Amino acid sequence: MAAERRSDMLSRSRVVTTECGPDSPAESCTCREAVTRAYRGMTTSGAAPSVALDAATRVFAYHHPAASYEHARETVEHWVVQSIVH
Repeated sequence: MAAERRSDMLSRSRVVTTECGPDSPAESCTCREAVTRAYRGMTTSGAAPSVALDAATRVFAYHHPAASYEHARETVEHWVVQSIVH
């Protein structure tokens, strides 16, 4: 019973949107900050960029379970490169 309630709480707390993509404006995607924060946090703590990219891609996939791996990876790579440049 407790596990069912916890699962229900987790599914309700997750924000799922479909408009996020490599060219989406930052303000339209609620997960973008979480994705870039995951990448920055991992690289700052000494993780290899490839490991940090994998973690950030998993964060994106959590917010967009219907997105393909390719879409998630392309979007995250684009966002991470933009955050490094800016």
